[in-house]
Amino acid sequence: MIRSIKQFSVTLLSGLRAMFALPLTPTQLLRPLAHFWWLLLLSIALSVASDLQWVQSPRLFAAEGLQRDALSVLLTLLFATLAAQLAGQRVLTWPLAIHLSTIGLIIGAVAMGIYAAVDAYDAFNPVRFQIWYWWASGWWAIAAMAACHSIMTAIAPWRRALLGLGGALLTTLPMMQLDLARYWTYDFEAAAMLSSATPARRVPGSAEKVWAMQPAQVEHALAKLQRGLPGRVDAYLLALGADGNEDVFRNEAEYVELLMRQRFGMNGRTLRLVNHPDTTAVTPLATLSNVRQAVAGIAAAMDREEDLFFLFATTHGSEDHRLYVDLDPLPLDWIAPQDLREVLDQAGITWRVIIVSACYSGGFIDALKSPTTIVITAARHDRTSFGCGAASEITYFGRAFFVDALNHVADWFVAFESAKDAVAAREKEGGFDPSEPQIDIGALIRPKFLAWSQALEVGRPVAFVPAVAKPCGEGICVDADR
Repeated sequence: MIRSIKQFSVTLLSGLRAMFALPLTPTQLLRPLAHFWWLLLLSIALSVASDLQWVQSPRLFAAEGLQRDALSVLLTLLFATLAAQLAGQRVLTWPLAIHLSTIGLIIGAVAMGIYAAVDAYDAFNPVRFQIWYWWASGWWAIAAMAACHSIMTAIAPWRRALLGLGGALLTTLPMMQLDLARYWTYDFEAAAMLSSATPARRVPGSAEKVWAMQPAQVEHALAKLQRGLPGRVDAYLLALGADGNEDVFRNEAEYVELLMRQRFGMNGRTLRLVNHPDTTAVTPLATLSNVRQAVAGIAAAMDREEDLFFLFATTHGSEDHRLYVDLDPLPLDWIAPQDLREVLDQAGITWRVIIVSACYSGGFIDALKSPTTIVITAARHDRTSFGCGAASEITYFGRAFFVDALNHVADWFVAFESAKDAVAAREKEGGFDPSEPQIDIGALIRPKFLAWSQALEVGRPVAFVPAVAKPCGEGICVDADR
């Protein structure tokens, strides 16, 4: 046993030498065939451990993750076989495969450690993740060329370099292009059970008094709105945070209102409706009746034929395409897309920008779209979105679109594409099915919207400071679906 361990340590050291293009002795070069399979088992163990970094708890083990390691082995063997054949040294097939497997194990272990160290002080950032991913891939490409240089000494150096580069592409590109399963997946059922086990938040004091004062609260908020200026396209915002059980929706609604006021010229032209036990005394509730009153009041203040109306809603969404509205013990109706369409049509507002941040929110598009409407949703009609939960400060889509994209570019369409890519990268890191945010742009509103945004004097970026901060921050601890 001790002898076998010593032999395997020699294999690891010779792989390390090959990674730096150092010469190998015949003893170092000709390693036992069994070591290839030992390396495979270690690679699988490393993959299982590494995948724990990507998926937040609660987790489920998924044997489908073996697909990735199986493909990696097949590509490595294919590369070793082709390279040895092209070099006219078929005897080097297994030595090359063993050393490449050793290099892959070393790179994987080091990359896993570096990522864990960086992640310890810097929450997930899609740009940082891409840098890390391409760095590891580039390291592998250089190491593959170095291994060919160390092992295939009988052929010209330029041929070794070409073989190494070709092998790096052969073993890397398929892994990048295929959406392979991980060893761990997010356990939605366990998360739902944990969520249901948490007592619902309740309206403080008398629920009847809170309900009775809603019309007056909305009217008071409407009285503060500035009227539109003649001859200029103004923009108005109504922001909804509809689930009172999770702070993330209050955080998101409040931040979007702040961003629109300070950066996109809507100061004095925003109104916020939020379901949260801590804000009932100062902020109207996000209910369908309050939405009706608020939209009618905003329509009275704006030029309905000229100005833009923005509606932002963030909450949970259901598979039958309704928005979850809750603040216990008030019996609140959920909001369907047809409800919003009816409210907007009755108010006579022409130019509309509707943003729905919720699971299955793509199901709102058909009911809300028109030639004078832009509809943006956090997910496809049959997909969940991510980033809510008791430990979250802002959703994946909310951070990607509002905090990271619109804070740096004034073009909303460019910002959406950037946010879509960022969300996809973050979901891939977490091992989630992609939510696929959607956008539908009416034929008539595009030129008007672009004219408004281009004429706007865009303000400075607005830092995201959650109204209710969490110890984990921004959904890193809990990545529940919505």
